[in-house]
This record gives sequence, structure tokens and C-alpha cells, in this order.
Amino acid sequence: MVNYLMTLLVLGKSLLGEPIKKNKTDPLNTLGEIASDSDEQTTFITTYFSGLNKYENINIENHGSFFQIRLPETIVPDPGKAYQLNNLFVKTAMVYQIEPRIAAVRLFIDKEKNNIIGKSKIDLMDDRLVFTIDHNRLSAGNQNKKEDKTVSVNNIIDKIEVRNDVDDPVNNGKKDNQISTEISIQNTFTKLAYFLGASLILFILFITNRLLKKKAIYYRDGRKEEMMTLVASKNLSPKHKLTLVEIKGQHVLLGVSPDQVNFITNIGSENNALGETGPVPRDHVSDRI
Repeated sequence: MVNYLMTLLVLGKSLLGEPIKKNKTDPLNTLGEIASDSDEQTTFITTYFSGLNKYENINIENHGSFFQIRLPETIVPDPGKAYQLNNLFVKTAMVYQIEPRIAAVRLFIDKEKNNIIGKSKIDLMDDRLVFTIDHNRLSAGNQNKKEDKTVSVNNIIDKIEVRNDVDDPVNNGKKDNQISTEISIQNTFTKLAYFLGASLILFILFITNRLLKKKAIYYRDGRKEEMMTLVASKNLSPKHKLTLVEIKGQHVLLGVSPDQVNFITNIGSENNALGETGPVPRDHVSDRI
């Protein structure tokens, strides 16, 4: 009786459609090699795998410099391995284990060719995944882009406002040159004025110096004489002597040695010293010494 009831219970659960739990220990797919092949119209990139699980809803993610294909329930025996494909669009492919049960295939491309997603497709087979790029569709899309760019450039040119009130750059250049020339002439005249002023000052100083030197000569009794003259000199020893000099009519007696000159006395003028009038011969004064 008990066995009969258990059998009915199992049949009832089956009829109610209770889902059968999937064994979590199901084997994962193993990612294999990646290869590439091309002809004039199509490029094929084939990813091989082995396992019992079937892929569904495979998506391609655009990351700018590479495309990424996520493969669930898959392990990568050699993560980070690179495959050199060297076709027109994809140069390198690499495989990664991005999660414990999710693998990823990354196809590295030029940034200028990142529009191939819309011109490609993925085909799933029993033991491989084929990424197909249609050259014709890609070329048509690039041509449309070029036409769009041409149209946009023409639209920009049409929207440019042409102004007629702008000065002619040639005339502006001439005006600038004229202003520069005028400034250069003004600077030249300024330098010339400084030079002439300095020359005039030097000339005035020169004339003043000459006049001051002439004042060192005076006139006595209508005769032109120097301010100081030597009247007489008498040796006292090989190195000592007395010297009589006349300075503006006054006689000064000096003692001269190799090391120094000493003032001895002021004799006075010739008339006072000799008690005579008129000029006195220098020999006369010398005799008195």
C-alpha cells in the first residue's frame, strides 16, 4: 500500500510539471584553438571548443580597440594565450577566463575598423564558433560614411557667412609696414639727438679746460709770463739744494732733497726784496742768495 502511494505521488509531481534540477556538476566546455581564413569577399575567424553544452544568445561586445565574445559554461586551458591571425581586420585574438565558468575571446582590431560588428555574424556549430565578416557590406558602409562626410562638409561651407566689411590683409600689411618705418625713423632721430647733445657737452668741457689752462699765464708790465718760474738754484750737497721760484711776482725759497721739498721762507716781491723798482735780473737775485 505504501509503495502504491509513493508511485502515485511521483506521477503527480511529473504531471504538475515540477522542473527537474540540473546537476551542478555538469562538465564545462573546453576552449580550443582559434584560426582565420579569408578570400576576396569574406573573412572567417573560427574558435574551436569541445564539450556537451550548447551556446545560446552569443553577444559581441565592442570595447573600442577589441571585440569580446563571452562564452558561458566554458573553461580556458591556457588563459592569456594569443593567436596571430593577420587578416585584413583582426590581427590578434586572445582568450581569457573572466569568471570561473565564463570564458572570453577578444579580437583586437584597428579603431578605424570598429564598425565591422554590423557587417558580421556568428554561426554556432557542433564544435566551433565562426565569426564571419562580409567585405562587400563593409565597403558599402564605408562608402556611405564618406558620402555623409562630404555632404556634411558641403553643408558647413554653405552655412559659412561671407563678410565684405573686412579690411584687405594686403593693405593692412602695407599700413603696418608704414607704421614700422615711421617708428624706425623716429628712433633714429632720437639717437642722433642724443649723440649731438653728448658731443656738444664734450666740446664745451674741452673749451672750458683750455680757458682754465690759459689763466695759468698772466701778464706783467705788458709781458706774457708763466704763473711759476724757476729763478735760481744752489747746491748745498750732492743731494740737497736751495731753489728760488717766482710765483706771480713773489719769491719763495724752497729746500729740495731727493725725498721731499721743504718751504723755507717767502722773500716777497722783487721790488720789496731788493729795494728797487722795475724788473730785477734773475742773476741779481741769485747773487743775493
